[in-house]
Amino acid sequence: MERKTQLAIPALAIFAVTGWGWGAYQTFGRASSISPAGGDIPAVGPRLRSEARSPSISALLPTARSARLFNSLGEIAAEPKGGVNKKLMAAMRATLSDNDPTRRGRDFALLLDLMRPEDALAVHNLFLEFHREGQTMGEYGPFANRWGQIDGAGAIQALMDEKPLRLPQKDLRDIIIGWSTNDPQAALAWMKDHPDVPGSNGNFDAVIQGWINLDRDAATRYLIDHQLSMGDRVRATRNAADEILSGSGVDATVAWLTSLPLNQENNMAANIALDSIGWRLNELPYDKAANVWASLSKNSIGQIGQFERFARDSATSRQATNGSLGFFDALSTTWPVEQAASRFTTWSQQDPERVKNFLNQYADSPYIQQIRDKLAESGMDLTPAPQQSGGTDPFVGPEN
Repeated sequence: MERKTQLAIPALAIFAVTGWGWGAYQTFGRASSISPAGGDIPAVGPRLRSEARSPSISALLPTARSARLFNSLGEIAAEPKGGVNKKLMAAMRATLSDNDPTRRGRDFALLLDLMRPEDALAVHNLFLEFHREGQTMGEYGPFANRWGQIDGAGAIQALMDEKPLRLPQKDLRDIIIGWSTNDPQAALAWMKDHPDVPGSNGNFDAVIQGWINLDRDAATRYLIDHQLSMGDRVRATRNAADEILSGSGVDATVAWLTSLPLNQENNMAANIALDSIGWRLNELPYDKAANVWASLSKNSIGQIGQFERFARDSATSRQATNGSLGFFDALSTTWPVEQAASRFTTWSQQDPERVKNFLNQYADSPYIQQIRDKLAESGMDLTPAPQQSGGTDPFVGPEN
């Protein structure tokens, strides 16, 4: 899946938690008392004063340039509306010139929250100016996302008006995701009304990706109720699962995946989503991994290959104390042998040799042995396939 777009951190929220208003946080922000760093944020005017109750955020920052930026945010935000905010543009230019990526990303995210629709095209052109000098930075993605939040239709129209027309697909996608965190119905309507625009028909999943963070229930209902191509359904389910995992954790993700109506399309989409996020589950402790797998399997989600991955990852997790056996021991309390044997029977119809290999590989687990016994009672042949002479173990490789 594409790297998830990071949204700008709300600048006002940072100061709200300190109990300070725009004027108060400026009082202690003396750049001269902070260790210096290269580059300058333009001065924008005298500091405001307020009764001091605690050190301001700017006084706690490790570099002078960030302190100066924080001290300027109030005056940048106070600039009159209706035209390009020149103070904002000057601060963005200075911030994007910073070669410290961590500081640049943090400071630029604060400035993005102050960006208004009338500023956005100028910011876009500022990026192009940097690009013409061979300077590229990852902040364009968050900018495009924010542009979509505050003016989705205007953002796309601005890119469509460029000569020659380029309309980069990633930029269009980032705008649609941002737009959909604010007004998904408008984003859907635009896509419907512009079928000839490259990418307009291929970003339904981007709408769901943004919408799921705005209103999970409404986004899910739309995903369930609408006729979609299998590709759109798969991508939308995958991206939604990734967003939920990032924001709410694995339990919420599993609950969402298992809430989808049971049918072949949804199960296929959920399984592909599980494959996509599987690498993020490789540090689950035994009990968490067991609960996740049992919940998924009870809803017919999860295939033998994914179960193999759970077993393999559990053995290499930093919290593992007993290899994969610890996972199987935990699983025995959440996934009854009868249910497990039923799933293995289904898997055996799809890939009998893989099932045999798995059951024989982990036969030293008492829990797996109980499953083997249950399957043997039903008449399943668990005899390992004979090894071909001259073969090599795919997990070991040829001897030197």
